[in-house]
Amino acid sequence: MGLTTFARNALLNHLFGKSTYTAPTHVYLGLSTTTPTANGSNITEPTGNGYVRRQTSPSDWVAATASSVTTAGDLIFATATPLSWGTVTYGLLYDAETGGNCLDFGELTTPRTIVAGDAFIVRAGGITLSITA
Repeated sequence: MGLTTFARNALLNHLFGKSTYTAPTHVYLGLSTTTPTANGSNITEPTGNGYVRRQTSPSDWVAATASSVTTAGDLIFATATPLSWGTVTYGLLYDAETGGNCLDFGELTTPRTIVAGDAFIVRAGGITLSITA
């Protein structure tokens, strides 16, 4: 996954005293059927059919070590109903349930077509975010 321009600027401005970044109360997982850009555009989330971003809480993430953080347990989205969500190719992290800022995104190892009755699941350890120099 790659931090978006928004997230990189917010963290750098916070570190260097240019502005204060307040961490979101929750981070939300989203899905996209298109390839996002670094500025957080070109995102096409599924609409309707039970799709909502998946809220996470601090307990859903393992504390960072070696400049990386990972998911602690399985994270299950709502079930697609009554119709499909299409073929999702990217995972997203947002600071809000709707709208908000895209913080990070990454390509799925394998694109997944979500049909009616499916629930998209991120397995424990399925997301790892790293900050490198």
